[in-house]
Amino acid sequence: MSRYQGPKRQYKPFDLSRFGDPGPIVHALPPSDEGQTTREPDVGISQYAQADLPGFSAIIKHRYSDFNVFEIDPQGQVVRLQSLTPPDLDAKPNIDFQEMKHLDVPEDERKFFTSLTWLRLVQLAKKALLKEDTMPSETVSVDVTTRTKEERKQVHQIVRKYFPHLQTFTEDKTIGDELKKVISVLFKTTGDQKKADDREWPRERPKFLHFTLYKEDLDSMQAFNALSKCLGKKYKFTFAGTKDKRSRSTQRCAISFVTPKQLISAAKRTYFNQDRTALAVGDFSFERKAIRLGDHQGNHFALVLRHVDSRENAEKGLEGLKTHGFINYFGLQRFGNSCVKTSDVGLAIIRGQWQEAIELILKPRSNDRFLMKQAREFWWQYRKSDIALRILGHHSQSIEGSVFKGLKLSNEKFGSGAMNYVNKNSRLMYVHAYQSLVWNKAVSRRVSKHGLKVVLGDLYLKEEVPEVTNEEPMEDQEVSAQTENEDKVPLVEAKDENGVKDGNEAKDENEAKFGRNKVNVSIVSPENINDVSIHDVVMPLPGKDIQYPDNDIKDMYEAILKEDGLDFESFENSSREYSLGGDYRKIVAQAGNLQWRFIRYTDPNKTLVISDYNRVMGLPEIADEEEGPYLGLILEFSLKTSNYATMAIREISRIDTGKEQQGQLTEQHQTQDEERKRKADEQKENGAGPVKKIKTDDTKDAESTH
Repeated sequence: MSRYQGPKRQYKPFDLSRFGDPGPIVHALPPSDEGQTTREPDVGISQYAQADLPGFSAIIKHRYSDFNVFEIDPQGQVVRLQSLTPPDLDAKPNIDFQEMKHLDVPEDERKFFTSLTWLRLVQLAKKALLKEDTMPSETVSVDVTTRTKEERKQVHQIVRKYFPHLQTFTEDKTIGDELKKVISVLFKTTGDQKKADDREWPRERPKFLHFTLYKEDLDSMQAFNALSKCLGKKYKFTFAGTKDKRSRSTQRCAISFVTPKQLISAAKRTYFNQDRTALAVGDFSFERKAIRLGDHQGNHFALVLRHVDSRENAEKGLEGLKTHGFINYFGLQRFGNSCVKTSDVGLAIIRGQWQEAIELILKPRSNDRFLMKQAREFWWQYRKSDIALRILGHHSQSIEGSVFKGLKLSNEKFGSGAMNYVNKNSRLMYVHAYQSLVWNKAVSRRVSKHGLKVVLGDLYLKEEVPEVTNEEPMEDQEVSAQTENEDKVPLVEAKDENGVKDGNEAKDENEAKFGRNKVNVSIVSPENINDVSIHDVVMPLPGKDIQYPDNDIKDMYEAILKEDGLDFESFENSSREYSLGGDYRKIVAQAGNLQWRFIRYTDPNKTLVISDYNRVMGLPEIADEEEGPYLGLILEFSLKTSNYATMAIREISRIDTGKEQQGQLTEQHQTQDEERKRKADEQKENGAGPVKKIKTDDTKDAESTH
């Protein structure tokens, strides 16, 4: 599949002799999976919210700049990078201090201070205000030896109330011959006068630095690993959700006891920023709480569809999407992009077929990177995991590396013990993928039989479903078992090789599973059917704790499970870790704040949407080329968590969002553009006038905004 990336890198034949004699081959390599990719029908995606739309041809994600993802914060605001400037922490604070005499202090506060101690506090406060560059060395001690813990707390609060530019701390101090417990009061340090760490962090400053992370063509853990390495310590980043690697994205993140200048310096020194700005930080604020997983309302997308062949059909699809929404399928990204789907591994795990699960994870793939390909192929033939692990080298932190390690320590025995060396959330990702596959298939069968109308016995929720996943649906993101970027850290990893901890790791092990939300669904009856919309109807992801529809849809689930050798009881696993509770998901999703415009262009590889970073740097917006031969569609919309943008695009275009189909469209576009250039060169050589630019749709003006 071509994406104008140039020829593939050629590697020298791998020398296995340095690892010693591996012995005889015990297992033949499987047939090549070249060209085998996951298509929508393979994962149950086959129906549409509107069956009669004509559709149109277009190229999705030709470049990563065609896919822009902006987090929506808990207040419903779209997170955009607005400023790269750090706040001035050295600026003298505007202190609201008014001198108050001891007798003027209310009795319930005055009782903690003698008149002399209060006078010394006032004098220290005045000196502190006059000293702009140096800190007064005096310290005032308040004797609290006989005070309770609660009373000592009150003293701290009173001093901060009347003297906001002074700081306090409790210590033991020898006064005369006696050891006393005192609250020491001194001038408060500001800015970066001291090293910003948890021991010397200014008391008045909240510990968490919130910031906007802008990244392009990086996954979240890559970005955090690089920042942590450049900061020089093992810092803990927290965030609301991961974003797609092959995109440009903005999101709010948090880190403790780090200043904006430190973080900016680290971002500039990351290896990603050597040739271009792939990572930037800005919009800083200090807050008292971290950002937790799920602390957002979803994502806003700005997408580019290239080489649109029919503007009229695109308009029809967009108007339909605005009115009817789209079927809320789990997108192809959830299942990977190779001959082995993540749901295949999940099914083997649910069945307890550990050898099959392990072999599926380690099965060679044609799209592997070099070292991963060598390690997989070696293990498949010789079944020696210790050598395969050594071949992987620095990629040993991958899921495959963890499986190799588990096999090595289990004496090459296939079993749950070997799989347990894979971190828990990655293992659950596989079984969740199988649940998603069953959901997709069941919804397709339901829509095929009943359409999008409410049926007696349906399940519904009037309130919003609190979607549960162990990950953000990352467009075009693949797990390590399938990815072309096999050295990335698993999606929700407690700790990676650089020591970066995922601050969003679930507090309770059940939080990482489907079914953590206990929702009470209702059943559609003759009495309420007229009050229920298809937008209220939910269908279950199979599990031991969920309720199935009270109609023929339950039979559809049973038939799907039976095809895979399962039944409803299969999700009650003897291992609590794989015992799946299930969940509910709305059949139809809505694209909020939908708007679009068309743009003409000439260069197939031209960036058509400006990035937040370039906008901050003052670069102009991308201009429309009125006579450009190609038509592009720029659309923006918002989705809630767990909705897939590619499924919205599929609804309007009627094209398969898989890599195989998109690769074919890209190659066709490339061929057409080369032919156009060839004809232009020929006419130029023959002295003819310029080639007439033939537009790819009707000749309507491209400038239109909705």
